[in-house]
Amino acid sequence: MVKQTIQIFGRMKPTKNPAGVYSLDNDELMGASLEFVLPKDLTDGFVNNKRESYRFRFKKVFDQQAKQEDIFKNIAKPVADRRSTDLQPHVRLPEQRILAPPEWQPVTAAPVMS
Repeated sequence: MVKQTIQIFGRMKPTKNPAGVYSLDNDELMGASLEFVLPKDLTDGFVNNKRESYRFRFKKVFDQQAKQEDIFKNIAKPVADRRSTDLQPHVRLPEQRILAPPEWQPVTAAPVMS
């Protein structure tokens, strides 16, 4: 089995009322980043030390115009394709036994004489 790192994807879902300002960058080499800018409310009349900018890194970020088909093609399909090739040695073919790698074949032990 091939070991791979976990890939994290982001998706900006469309909303009726946008809550804040965001920017996304899908850099091929560095990976994608998504930044939210939440301006400080200066009308409160007190010191506000909260951050205004929050940046997150992803493998890829899909914007609000991304269709469900795009999400499937980029995320779910490669996982399903990889999983189906991993299961190929264990597929039951018509009129055949379950195929398995040789190291999975049951070992028959000799009877123990006492």
